[in-house]
Amino acid sequence: MSTDIVLLAHVSLAEAESSAQALKALGPRARSFLSECVEHQTLTRRTASKVAEQLSDLGFIFIRDNSDLFHQEVVITPSLLGEEALDALEGLEQHAKAAGQVPKPC
Repeated sequence: MSTDIVLLAHVSLAEAESSAQALKALGPRARSFLSECVEHQTLTRRTASKVAEQLSDLGFIFIRDNSDLFHQEVVITPSLLGEEALDALEGLEQHAKAAGQVPKPC
């Protein structure tokens, strides 16, 4: 991973890489969901999916219940930790590709 990345939520590159590996371990649906969340900055859903709850457990997103008496709704926003984990994962994959290694798909 390149050292030109600015970290705010992680203390070190090793910690960012650890978060990236944790994100990768959740699978492609989690990565896609986090990517969508980062892209739009706010997602609104009726309920939080299992993937969203897993990302929330790791601190990658925030899930806020915005329900009222008549309808159920959750608002999902990315955390800085989640954005950095996604960036770190992309950096690791680019580094592996540049080194001639084929990274395993997540």
